[in-house]
Amino acid sequence: MELIAQGVANIVSPLFGGMPATGAIARTVTNIKSGGRTPVAGIVHALTLLLITLFFGRWAELIPLSVLAAIVLVVAYHPTEWRVFVHELHAPKSDALIMVTTFLLTLLVDLTVGIGVGIILAAFLFMKRMAEVTNITVVRREFRGGRRDAR
Repeated sequence: MELIAQGVANIVSPLFGGMPATGAIARTVTNIKSGGRTPVAGIVHALTLLLITLFFGRWAELIPLSVLAAIVLVVAYHPTEWRVFVHELHAPKSDALIMVTTFLLTLLVDLTVGIGVGIILAAFLFMKRMAEVTNITVVRREFRGGRRDAR
């Protein structure tokens, strides 16, 4: 539901001079892992951030960026499912290669580049697999004579 809302907001926001943006997926995952099951969890989170910013902004500004970076790393690491990632490496080699390529490009270059290349590679793999399982038989019939035989 959150992704649909973000998509609609990104479509509508340029009409009012806004810029499309992404939401905090890590926040959503953290809310779910902490027991949040309804949209109220996101609202409580947003209100908490607003209150911290309004009343404790001066002190929050003093937090070193290295500490904030460590918090982001921990929050991003905990929802990851490394066992699933490692298990997927045992998939067919072509699938695993696409997954690792997408992962590395996302990590080393940019999310947009990683996802774009991953989609293109997956499309080529899909076309290759469809070509392998598709049988095309060309049937030709020679017509001799006039127009009646052609019918």
